[in-house]
Amino acid sequence: MIPFDVAPMAAVAVMTIVTYLTRISGVFIMARAGRSRRLEIFCHALSGSVIVALLVPVIASGDWIFRLAVAMAGAVMAATGNSLLAMVTGAAAASVFRLWC
Repeated sequence: MIPFDVAPMAAVAVMTIVTYLTRISGVFIMARAGRSRRLEIFCHALSGSVIVALLVPVIASGDWIFRLAVAMAGAVMAATGNSLLAMVTGAAAASVFRLWC
């Protein structure tokens, strides 16, 4: 029999439940909130602000290759309006620059 500590397993179990509850609570809250134009505008703007909040610290501490890849992704996003294409372009640019430089 393999001895193991219960505390890490309990922590993982609790965080699994918390994660599931936070994901499913959004569905219930939005079902009760109803749809309005203001709510749609808020949700649309929220996704962009989350991306910006995640990227700004990394850009500030990143190297020139990362900054160039982010700039290319931003240019693709501005030109096409396609966020998936912009993310793929940025990731591919970073990979190619890291390979060559």
